[in-house]
Formats: sequence, C-alpha cells, structure tokens
Amino acid sequence: MAIITPEQYTELEDRIDKIYDVRKSNLPNYMEQLYTISDTDMLETRHLGIGSMAKAAPWGGTVEYDGYSKGYETDYRQARYSTGIQLDERIFRYKGNFGEIAKRTIKAADAIYKTKEYYGASVFNNAFDDSFTSRGDSVGLCSTAHPYSPTDATTQSNEGTLALNVANFETTRKAMMSFRDDKGDLKVGVVPNILLVGTEQLKTAKQIVGGEYDAFQADFNINIYSGNFQVMYNPHITGKKWFMIAGMEMTENLNWYYGRRPKPERETDFDTESVKFKLILDFAYGFDDYTWVYGQNPTS
Repeated sequence: MAIITPEQYTELEDRIDKIYDVRKSNLPNYMEQLYTISDTDMLETRHLGIGSMAKAAPWGGTVEYDGYSKGYETDYRQARYSTGIQLDERIFRYKGNFGEIAKRTIKAADAIYKTKEYYGASVFNNAFDDSFTSRGDSVGLCSTAHPYSPTDATTQSNEGTLALNVANFETTRKAMMSFRDDKGDLKVGVVPNILLVGTEQLKTAKQIVGGEYDAFQADFNINIYSGNFQVMYNPHITGKKWFMIAGMEMTENLNWYYGRRPKPERETDFDTESVKFKLILDFAYGFDDYTWVYGQNPTS
C-alpha cells in the first residue's frame, strides 16, 4: 500500500482550495450587495455617532462656529462560526475517490455561504423586533419610535404595515424623504432608489418599478419610478416585508467586518487516521443609523 507523501497532501489541498473557490464564486452574493464589506484586525470596532450641523448662518462679520451633538454609538464585535468535514484517510490513499472529496468540499462551501447569507438577511428579517438592535437607541432597525439623539427624545418612524402597491409605495417614498436629522432639519441625502424584497414580493416589486407606465393602471401614465428605482432581490428575506432604501446612505451605515475569512485548513489525526478539513470565519455586522431605510411589514 502506497504511503501518502507530504507533497501529495499539498497537491490535494490545492485542489480542494480551487474547488472551494470555484463553488464560492458561483454562488450569488446577496449579502455583499447590501453591506459595505471591510477587513479588520480588531476584535471590536466602535463607530462614534456624531450629530448633524445646523444650516449655515448669515454672515455677520465673523464665522459662526457650530458644534456637533453626541450621537448613538455602534459596536461591531467579532463572532466566530465554523464548520468542517472529517474523512477516513483511505479516501485519500486509494485512487478514484477524488469525486467524493469534491462533493464534501462543495457541501462545506455551501454551509459557509448559508451562514453569511442567513446573518446578512437577519438585519432585515429582524428589522421590526426591538430586541435586535445595533445602534444605541435600543430599538430595531425599523421602529415607530427612533429618538433624534441621546439628548433629544423626539421620535420619528421608519416602520409601517402597508401592503406593497403603487399607492403605498408612494406614501412610503414621501415619508422617507421627510426624515429629520437630530436637529429637526430635513435629512440630507436621503433619496430612496432601491426596493428590497424577498420571494413573496418580487413579482409585485418588478411590476411597480420596472414598467414604462404606471402599474395596474389603464390610463398609460408615465411610471416615474422606472429608471429611478431598482428592485433588489434577496431570497433569504422571509414573508411579505419590503424595504425602501436610499442606496448612498445604506453604503455609509450598513457594515460588515471580516476578522477572518474562511479558507480550507487541514489536519491529520495520528491515532484515528482521519483527515479533517475545517472552515472558520469571524465577522461582525450591523447598522449605524436607520434613516437609509423604511420598512413595511404587512400582515396579509
């Protein structure tokens, strides 16, 4: 019986790496369409909230200096996730078994993929639950009671229960463009241009946004949303919930930090003659602010 040399193990590892990379690249990255992705060597990353500045003052012979109020802080703390496969050493020793190794590698890649997509979508699936908060205002991403700041208890809402139709789409758009900053001024930069939905709402979303004329109308009015909104589909978003999003603001506030990106790693157990491959990833995710999104969670 031939001995497996270290060189053969190295060659095998290279092939497994390639299978893993190919599988990973062929899977649709819904999560990465949403988040600003960064790498970090910090166990915890803290974003300090800073309030808005007031409107510039008329010139009175000298510059009017404005101060920032303290905003809410957001902590991104790395969490670790892992999966692995354990194989009998004989699967490597005898010829003709590489197909089985490839299948197991693909399954492990899928497990990592499902993990990232699950947690990536969880910000939206849990958006209406105040026990799933990220910033320091102690409410969920979508809430009827977001305070302006730690020092101003005035609240505003980015949560509703409206069904997805043309009238409610326009109602939500207007509500979103009326968001206020911590000084009570209109929020700068909140221009919604994305409609995010799961499978339940995909057809309706494309009908509202995608056509040349107003959806579900017989008078052929121009569809003002066509070309100004894109439908972003994420099959991991559950139910009939839908989200209107300002894309520029989202990139500034929805964050994902990789502390350790997954890569197949091998170890051989001397006593059991089993070969283990593990995949470990560390990441942190969350949101700094809420004024980039308005969520609707219809019950029917």
